Amino acid sequence: MRRHDSTTLWMAAGFGAISGIRSMAGIALLSWGRHHRPGGTLRRLGEMAALRLSGNHRITTLLARRYVDTVTATLAAGEMTADKVADLPPRTELPALLGRAAFGALSGLAVAELRDGPRALAATTGALSAIASAHLFYQVRKAATDQSSIPDWAIGLAEDVLILIGGKRLIDQLR
Repeated sequence: MRRHDSTTLWMAAGFGAISGIRSMAGIALLSWGRHHRPGGTLRRLGEMAALRLSGNHRITTLLARRYVDTVTATLAAGEMTADKVADLPPRTELPALLGRAAFGALSGLAVAELRDGPRALAATTGALSAIASAHLFYQVRKAATDQSSIPDWAIGLAEDVLILIGGKRLIDQLR
């Protein structure tokens, strides 16, 4: 494996881990990064035109579409809010875990497309990372709330901050 491929896989794992904590966050961050990077609007229009001419339908084409960043960010914010106020089932239960794995795979695939890396391997890495982080962060959050007086919503908020900081660092590496 080339070094370029290993960096792509580490980034796919990072976005997958983010998706394991909050399912929509990885895709939302990638879409936001596609729209708000330096020279993003002109570059995005050029990329979309080239992809339409080539007939190549990729996840990054969808992420580059107008308003997708707003829609995905709204969905991610809604998920973050629901995590604090709703009595949701654990993220490690099957329906939620499958969704996180799917969004982790999509995030990994998008990273591979952006970096021209190994797509199937990056998607698999993203999915497995999402599953692992869902379990890890569920156990950490459960232990933190069981063994301290810190409220569950505060631990959830700390997870959100970790997602935003980590996601910003990953986005900066994609540029």
